Amino acid sequence: MGSVLGLAALAAVGTWVYGAYSMSDPATTILAGVRIDGSRVSVKMPNCPSDKVGMVEVYDSDSEKPLWRASSPKTSEGK
Repeated sequence: MGSVLGLAALAAVGTWVYGAYSMSDPATTILAGVRIDGSRVSVKMPNCPSDKVGMVEVYDSDSEKPLWRASSPKTSEGK
């Protein structure tokens, strides 16, 4: 039983390390994720080409109030 739990824990840690490494690699393209480069935070989420982003809010897990909010993107990439 101990070896099964140890193997499960090792698999969980390995999966987490792989995910963290994959999101940190600039050459890797991932469909969804969060990346932090210094003071810049990048968030990737898939959406349909016909969908447009109207507003983005960032929340802290300890609060219901947003930490940051942006609306009405100006560039085509932002929309």
